[in-house]
Amino acid sequence: MKNHHQLILFIGIISMLMLGCNSPQKEDKTIDKKIDTIIITEEIMDTLIETIHYTYKTHGTCSKSIAFDITGNVITNIQFERGCNGNLKAIAHLVDGWTVEQIEEKLKGNTCDTKSTSCADQLAIAVRDAYERTHNH
Repeated sequence: MKNHHQLILFIGIISMLMLGCNSPQKEDKTIDKKIDTIIITEEIMDTLIETIHYTYKTHGTCSKSIAFDITGNVITNIQFERGCNGNLKAIAHLVDGWTVEQIEEKLKGNTCDTKSTSCADQLAIAVRDAYERTHNH
């Protein structure tokens, strides 16, 4: 979370609203009504979920590392260090905004030449590693 205290405050406010513990009473009777349903939009969730910049050292490829941002399970801002510049820029651009699962589904297991891996395969491994590390603290 961006700020643990921010999340606790948010949950507290939502709880108070759902229980009917509103701010000081006014003449408007709508303030007295209890809120039964709270809709948490993606925009609200995005403010509660921390974006982490992650760098993965690749193994068995021409690229040396892959850096990206992970927000929940969504990957953005992918950058490869070295490797086939044009192809890796294209891959990074194509999968920007995809989830960990989507990247794994399309790229995991891809090989390069006679190698048992590829930069695309390493990206799939990297995003899973980042997800596991950021969600299992």
